[in-house]
Amino acid sequence: MTRLSIKDLEFFAYHGCHPLERKTGGIFKVDILVDYDMAMAADSDNINEAVDYVSIMEIAKQVMAKRCDLIETVAKNTAVALDEKFPFVKSIEVIVYKMKVPLSHSLSYVSANYVIDKHMDN
Repeated sequence: MTRLSIKDLEFFAYHGCHPLERKTGGIFKVDILVDYDMAMAADSDNINEAVDYVSIMEIAKQVMAKRCDLIETVAKNTAVALDEKFPFVKSIEVIVYKMKVPLSHSLSYVSANYVIDKHMDN
């Protein structure tokens, strides 16, 4: 099993429960980790046998464009959309980072992870 990783995919979006977040928006980063058997793709050097990371990024972009109150919902919606597009993958992990939280606390980010793990189904 091998892993395809996309790190720090960046979006400007309007996710959040607080009125200020809905009005001004903010920067979000997304990490996507996909485990699948990429032996056929690696041997054939054929994109049609691989998980196309450009398609992954486009799916993430579409999900990020739909406003949600919770980053947990954004992470789940992204993972589910990826699973529908690539049903043969063994696991998908999506981590959504809210980079600026409109609060008085000092922090780097807040994140939510959502995992679909088909290894557990066996």
